Amino acid sequence: MDRDTLVQLLSQRDDLSAQQVNQIINEVQTNLRAIAKAPRRFGNGTHWKIQDFQSSVAEYLRSTKKEELN
Repeated sequence: MDRDTLVQLLSQRDDLSAQQVNQIINEVQTNLRAIAKAPRRFGNGTHWKIQDFQSSVAEYLRSTKKEELN
């Protein structure tokens, strides 16, 4: 739904002013953007944690000075 459609739907309510309608729509759009970005933030954080873990394991294996682990 686009903003105009939401305005038309919420404007049908008698208990909301135009200002309240716009405020509600702004809040909903802000929350939807935050929800849409959440998987990306989660994925980026996980990616770095996995790389850090891999680096730690590799460093540990190198520190054992066993040739077969290199």
